[in-house]
Amino acid sequence: MKTHHICVPNVATDLEYRIGSNAAENSALIQKSSPDDLWFHLDGMASAHVLVTPPSGLSKKQKQTVIKWGATLCKKHSRVPHDFRVPVVYTTVARLRLTDTPGMVVLDGSEKKMVM
Repeated sequence: MKTHHICVPNVATDLEYRIGSNAAENSALIQKSSPDDLWFHLDGMASAHVLVTPPSGLSKKQKQTVIKWGATLCKKHSRVPHDFRVPVVYTTVARLRLTDTPGMVVLDGSEKKMVM
C-alpha cells in the first residue's frame, strides 16, 4: 500500500490518501476503512483503489477539492496516467460491497463520476 500525505488547498490539515498496489491490498484497504471514507476508482478500467478519510465539517468547495485530489491520484496510479478525459468514479465506502474476487467491488448505484 502506498500513502500520499497532501496539504490540500483550502483544507486546514494534511490528508492521507491510501492507494492499493494490487487486488489484495485494494480489498484490505476497503475492509480497514470507515463507512464515511471516500473511495475512488477508474470507471470501467482496472486501477488502484484510492481512499481518504475526509475531515468533518468541510464546505462544499473544500469537499470538491478533496475529491479532485483523490481522482487525480487514482488516475496517476493507473495504466493511463497521461490519457485525457479519464472517468473516475467515487463514493463512500458504505456504498461498496466487496465480492469474493479480491479487489473487486459492487457499487450500489449512487456513485458519482468525475472526468480527469
